[in-house]
Amino acid sequence: MNNTGSLGVTWFTFACCLFFVITYNSRNVYCSHDAANAKVYTEQDRQYWIENGKEKVTEKLKYVNKRGVAKNIIMFLGDGMSLTTLTASRIYKGQMEKRSGENEYLSFEKFPFVGMSKTLAAPFYLYSNTEYRSFK
Repeated sequence: MNNTGSLGVTWFTFACCLFFVITYNSRNVYCSHDAANAKVYTEQDRQYWIENGKEKVTEKLKYVNKRGVAKNIIMFLGDGMSLTTLTASRIYKGQMEKRSGENEYLSFEKFPFVGMSKTLAAPFYLYSNTEYRSFK
């Protein structure tokens, strides 16, 4: 029986995994590009945040905004998702994956366009609004 097909798939998978391991750069460590002065930066270093910011800006600049009529729009509405709830969710997600969690992103935070709107009802401070009338 000829196993060259499955052997080729095995080698291809091994090569892909090896490439991933070699080129993988974790989220909380950056290395300088100069091999002679190679230094690893962590979150406590100023250069870490500079490199992280450059990476994020470069990532955003690569996005090409398509002009035209929008089709198939999907709107996610997260009721009760305050900033503190999102932060707690990120930390929880990271802790479940045995990481710190502060550097995690939720799936919808990676969308090209994300917006946030917050409403506030303060009946004791804003007397003329309609929300105040509903509290009576």
